[in-house]
Amino acid sequence: MGITLDEVLNILNHHEWVGEINTSPWEMQGSGTNIRWTWSGQQPPFIDEQREGSLQTELFARNNTEVVVSMSLQTSLRFEDLYNVLGATEFGSHFYQGESYIEHPFISYSILYNDSALNLQTSISTTIPCPATLILYWNARTRIGLSSYTGIDYFMPPNELSQLCNQ
Repeated sequence: MGITLDEVLNILNHHEWVGEINTSPWEMQGSGTNIRWTWSGQQPPFIDEQREGSLQTELFARNNTEVVVSMSLQTSLRFEDLYNVLGATEFGSHFYQGESYIEHPFISYSILYNDSALNLQTSISTTIPCPATLILYWNARTRIGLSSYTGIDYFMPPNELSQLCNQ
C-alpha cells in the first residue's frame, strides 16, 4: 500500500540529513498532511540546503490510514544535465506565470517520466524567468519529485519555451 504517515515521520525524525520537521493539513486531494523539513547540513552537496524538502500524504478512507503520495526536493543539479541523463519523454507540463500581481513573470516547466507498472511519476521541474532563453534553461536548477499521480500533459521542447513569455 505504501509508507504511512507514522512511518515517514519516524524515518525523518531519525535521519541525519533532516533538521526541523513541520506538518500542516494538506487538502489539495482531500484530507492529508503536508510535511516540510529543513536540512541538517549532513545531506549530499547536490541537495539545495536553502530549500525545504516536502512530502504529502493522503487519507485512504477504506482503512483510515494516511499514505505518502508525493515528495520533492530542490537540487543544485542543472536541469539540462539531468534531462540528458534521464532521456527523452513525451510527457511534461509548462505554464506561464505572468499575472498582473507577479512582478517578474516566469515559466514553470516540468518533464515527466511515468512508470505505469508502479503507478509512479518522476518529475524534474524548474522555473525560468521571462524572457526565457536557452541559456537560462541550461543553467536552471532542478526540483525532483515523485508522485503517485500520473499526469498526461505533453512535452514542450526547451527551444519553444520563449513563446510562452509572449502571452
